[in-house]
Amino acid sequence: IEKEKIIYAEIVFDSAFYYDTQSYYPEATTFIITGERLKFLTALLNSNLLTYAFKTFYAGGDLRGNTFRYKKVFIENLPVPKIELIAQKPYEILVDCILFAKAKGLDQDASTLEWVVDTMVYGLYFEKEMKEDSCYINERIAEFIKPFKADDTDEFKAEYVRTFVDFCRKDDIIYHGLVHSRTVKPVKIINGAKDDRRKTETD
Repeated sequence: IEKEKIIYAEIVFDSAFYYDTQSYYPEATTFIITGERLKFLTALLNSNLLTYAFKTFYAGGDLRGNTFRYKKVFIENLPVPKIELIAQKPYEILVDCILFAKAKGLDQDASTLEWVVDTMVYGLYFEKEMKEDSCYINERIAEFIKPFKADDTDEFKAEYVRTFVDFCRKDDIIYHGLVHSRTVKPVKIINGAKDDRRKTETD
């Protein structure tokens, strides 16, 4: 029986967890994750926050060429919060939208939606800090995002993705959270680590 799964490579330059919808099977040095909550888990694993946590606390340092290794034992120890199924739904819908956008060449829209996911993940782990700085967007996204239906055409899905991205950029609450989340203390630490890596790579 075919099961949903996440595919990931062992050695990567950045997070690259792929939620498989095409029944792919990995080759050597590529692995799979099965189980429950996989779309939600895909959103978390590809986020800036968990990538930072993995590289800082679990991976044991970068390998040659600024790559790092995902090991099963470390992935199993990543801090994944247990939240209600209804609270996971917006992340799952965003994963569907991102996968569709990337498949159809809507790369800029996909990038914006990944930005939304990153900001929501910060809100999941740092809710107090994000709310204090008016950067918490999780409830706002959950209020407006809608899942694809089985009979939706590709044209409808593409228009929905573009419309939702436009909404995120124009909505005061969401856009403020996206732009100003980088000033929230724990987010500044994460982004600072990324900036430091970029400087090292260009030196």
